[in-house]
Amino acid sequence: MADAHAFLEKWKAAGRGDREALVADDATFLSPAFWGPKQGKEYVLTVLGQVGGGTEDFEIVNEWVQGDRIIFEFTARLGDVGMKGVDIITVNDDGKLQQLEVLIRPINALMAMAEHVKTAFKQPDAAE
Repeated sequence: MADAHAFLEKWKAAGRGDREALVADDATFLSPAFWGPKQGKEYVLTVLGQVGGGTEDFEIVNEWVQGDRIIFEFTARLGDVGMKGVDIITVNDDGKLQQLEVLIRPINALMAMAEHVKTAFKQPDAAE
C-alpha cells in the first residue's frame, strides 16, 4: 500500500513550487465543475499551477491521512470571493499523486474558480 504520510511530507516540502515529480503520469483530476474526470499529469499540473497562482490566503485548516488517502480541508480567496473546500488525494504504490478530487463551496466560489482555471487551457487566437 502507498505511504501517504511520506508523500505528504514531500508535498508540503515542495510548497506551491515544483511538484512535477510527485504526480503520476496517468493522474486523474475530479472537480464538481465538470461531470467526468480529466486525465493526465500535464492536466493536473496545469490546474495546480493555475490555482496556486490565483488564490490568496490559502490555509489548510484540517488534514487527515489514512491508508493511501489524504484529505485537506482548506479556506482560500480568489479575488474578493471566499471559499471553503476539500482536496482528496489518492497516492499510488509508487508514492505519487494518482487522483485529486476537489470540492469547493459556495457555488459562486466554485464558478469563479472554474472560470479562473479554464483560462489556463484556452489557446491563443491565431489571428492575434
